[in-house]
Amino acid sequence: MKLMLCEECGDIVAPDRRGLIARWCFCERHAVWWEDPQAGKLVLYDATGRKSLPGSQYDGFPIHGPKAYVIGLHNAVLTLDLSRTAELIDCADGYIFKTMGSLAVRFRPLSTNDTRWSSTLP
Repeated sequence: MKLMLCEECGDIVAPDRRGLIARWCFCERHAVWWEDPQAGKLVLYDATGRKSLPGSQYDGFPIHGPKAYVIGLHNAVLTLDLSRTAELIDCADGYIFKTMGSLAVRFRPLSTNDTRWSSTLP
């Protein structure tokens, strides 16, 4: 599960589960959507984002620095007994939950290979 946290207004927004449908935070600076819901690929839009060449890693990266985070929740948070936290974090190497040692993490888009910025809306 991934959510967007806007630092400007404090809003936490879940992407529309159908994918490719933008959902906005309260202050309307940021939008979030699933690029591929099944693969967990999330995209964030910042109204102040730079316009780069399509496909560029920095397309849509905020000009004055990012003001939104992705909140990641391990699927076990939604389905299992959390008293077994240490066992649950024992997922595949490279997963952010393992490297951070937590079932809930906060990170910027581009910190993982399944999150990015975009200068255009879906």
